Amino acid sequence: MSEEVTNDATKIDGKNRAGGNYLYQGGFCILAGKYDEFAKWCKKNGQGLKKACPMGIEFVGIFMVRQTSEKEAGDYRIVWRLDNYASLDTFQTATQPAGPLHQLLTELGSFSDRGANWSQIMMQDMENVVSGLFYD
Repeated sequence: MSEEVTNDATKIDGKNRAGGNYLYQGGFCILAGKYDEFAKWCKKNGQGLKKACPMGIEFVGIFMVRQTSEKEAGDYRIVWRLDNYASLDTFQTATQPAGPLHQLLTELGSFSDRGANWSQIMMQDMENVVSGLFYD
């Protein structure tokens, strides 16, 4: 059963998402010869990434791209769900050296080929767009 969407404070699954419900996607490639180690790391640390997320942020997963028209967006995607746009500040704090996600993301970054294709995208669920914010 879906809850009603309003312009002042959106609630989905009982959570306040005023103008929220965003997906952040980062695309990347891994270093040559590191696939097996990377795959093992993902299996071992997926739950750790979920548990390390602060309130308002959810680790959705790391995905291998199987089909795309985006030829320079990277071969893998890491996807996060944010309750609202302000969660970006929370995310930044959580990834600082003293933050709970820092060590895991540093390890993940060790597989990334920094000279290869990459991408970033932020998407907002259209059911949660506060009217009048854009294009009205």
